[in-house]
Amino acid sequence: MSKVKSLNVYPSQITITAGQWYHGLKAKIIPSIDECCDVIWVSSDNTIATVNLKSGYVYAKHAGVVIIYAVLNDENSKTGCCVVNVNPKV
Repeated sequence: MSKVKSLNVYPSQITITAGQWYHGLKAKIIPSIDECCDVIWVSSDNTIATVNLKSGYVYAKHAGVVIIYAVLNDENSKTGCCVVNVNPKV
């Protein structure tokens, strides 16, 4: 059984412009465990924004709203998320 109670993503909401990268997403495992599992990152809509599977770096492609999920790769698959608002490129 996993000792992890939750997986939180910080910040929980960001706004970026299409064509920009965002490198500030962080996942925090509660409680902090030295020997745990990997966190993988997933976008709810790759047409709006993509996310690097390992680093969590987000690239905004088109205007819209997307959810970026952090998923703990363990038997319980705890998740956290960030809402990403993408503004159109000006």
